[in-house]
Amino acid sequence: MGKLAERFNPKIFCSDVAAASLKGFQGVSPALITEVKAGEVIHEEALTVEVLKGVHVDFTKEYNRITGRDLPDSGEDPMATIKKALHVVFGTDHVPDQLWDWMVQYPQGDQLNFVFEPTNGRRIYMAGSYPDPNVIEVAQQAEAYITLLQVLPGRTLQGLEQQTASLAMASGCKIVIPQHYDTLFEGSEKTDLTELKKILEEKTDIIFQELVPGRWYSFD
Repeated sequence: MGKLAERFNPKIFCSDVAAASLKGFQGVSPALITEVKAGEVIHEEALTVEVLKGVHVDFTKEYNRITGRDLPDSGEDPMATIKKALHVVFGTDHVPDQLWDWMVQYPQGDQLNFVFEPTNGRRIYMAGSYPDPNVIEVAQQAEAYITLLQVLPGRTLQGLEQQTASLAMASGCKIVIPQHYDTLFEGSEKTDLTELKKILEEKTDIIFQELVPGRWYSFD
């Protein structure tokens, strides 16, 4: 993000926690950053952005959901505990050496989702959230044409396909674009989108559009 800010000098709207990380560890100028909260509406030239509440995934709870067991405590070695969780969630023991530093520098803050509405354009819902029931209810405000739908990576999607589909359906979208399901770490299992896609195809007329990196897409 620091390199993007340096190159494009953009206005940045984010949570207070994200703002602190950007200023403290990415060298982003405070003058570029505006802190926002769920419920606020941003008005820029030819664009309105609505800020909606989201929920971040809790990997400790996901470990319990997937295994039926509590995540074992590794005592004075928190990275060992994290690696155990990642092994179950992503199917890999390979994590970057910098992971602990990243977790300290970029802590979890308020999860924010956004609805972008260009003047005379289509509404786009950036649903970068865990498919929590409260978020599914909030998604009804989106009234989106396109929903950028967060899909949990690795094994984490298993058992959450219906909830994830419900989030897309609640947004009212015509097109759903899955995102955030890349393999993330070396050796991670590839996310299986089959069941999620099947639910949406059987229950809705929503177009499930996977994107291929490097290609351009046009939507009416």
